[in-house]
Amino acid sequence: MALTLTRRVCGKCNKGAGTAMCYGCEQAFCTKHFLEHRQDLSQQMEYIGQEHDVIQRDLTHEQDTHFLITRINQWEQESITKIQIAAQSARTNLQQLLNRPKNNLQTSVSKITEELQSSRELDDYTELDIKRWTDQLQEFRKILDAPIPVNIDYEKDSRSAVRLIKINDQQSLDSLYQTSQVPEYNDWISHSSDTFLSERFDDIFGKVILSEGGLVATCAGGHADRSCVCGTSRYSVGVHYIHFRIEQTSTHYHSFFEGGLVATCAGGHADRSCVCGTSRYSVGVHYIHFRIEQTSTHYHSFFGIINSLEKMTFDIWNSSSFHGWWDLDYSVISGKSNRRLSPETIRMGDDVTLMLDCINRRIQLEHHRTNRTVTMSIDIQLCPFPWKIIVLLLGKDDCVRILQ
Repeated sequence: MALTLTRRVCGKCNKGAGTAMCYGCEQAFCTKHFLEHRQDLSQQMEYIGQEHDVIQRDLTHEQDTHFLITRINQWEQESITKIQIAAQSARTNLQQLLNRPKNNLQTSVSKITEELQSSRELDDYTELDIKRWTDQLQEFRKILDAPIPVNIDYEKDSRSAVRLIKINDQQSLDSLYQTSQVPEYNDWISHSSDTFLSERFDDIFGKVILSEGGLVATCAGGHADRSCVCGTSRYSVGVHYIHFRIEQTSTHYHSFFEGGLVATCAGGHADRSCVCGTSRYSVGVHYIHFRIEQTSTHYHSFFGIINSLEKMTFDIWNSSSFHGWWDLDYSVISGKSNRRLSPETIRMGDDVTLMLDCINRRIQLEHHRTNRTVTMSIDIQLCPFPWKIIVLLLGKDDCVRILQ
């Protein structure tokens, strides 16, 4: 039986018989084109090898930084810078607050240092001097050891990945420095209640009657007594307001008031009665609200401060640390009066507020009925910290109350 053979043509030239078969592409090629086909495959293999080598190289070689990496690096550096600035600012502010009591006491300590050195060299001192120096040093120690009312506040932006910090002086009322106006009476609730509750009338000179836990001072003498009263607090740092009300006063004379609850003069003008508050002020801002409940027809009210180490004497109003006002246009700076010819403003039943700004070293008196405010800068060389408030009562039965 004869065999029938199927001849295949070359896949390239389509001529002649194919002599070789490619099982990859399943085509037949003549001898010439089979060799060319194999050459093509060899070139493709070479190209694949080159691509492989490039990929292998790229896998082991560091590529250029991605643009997003650049953005991340930039964000990181900016964030670090912001944090460093916030941290440095917080450290600086905190250190200033921590050093403030020391700085405020420096003048007072220097003064007692000179006294001690002089007394030792001259061998001129008694038990009374030693007790006075001991009391002063104990008071300085209390101020230095008292905790500084500061805290760390965090940024309130909840979207921030890192909450920045800042130092918050809890006794400083920043809003007071953004406006020259004193807060209205309705705004008192925004201030710390401790500012008002801590102040009382305490140290007195002359004929003064204290009542209602030291919130009311009444003069029991007359003008010659020079009755006066001081508060209990001592002021060195911050701003402090004391609100007074004149409940009774004479028409020709003034009384001098400061933080307590009620002080009444039991003498007269010749007694020079005075009363001081219980607090001592070295830091922060403080407000003391007074009401003049009684004043005679010849005397008026005087509000101010003295150095807390001052002793109450007949001539206290001549002291270099004696600062304040008989009236809005009648001031006393370092024991020296400065009066302008103008109608008297403060009357019986009036409310006044005494502000002690230990931060800016100034005091301020606000008269609520007329909405007038007067301000006085304090030279701490003349009136060193800590301060205490003092009220001078000259008319018999003159009475001043500290409002809460």
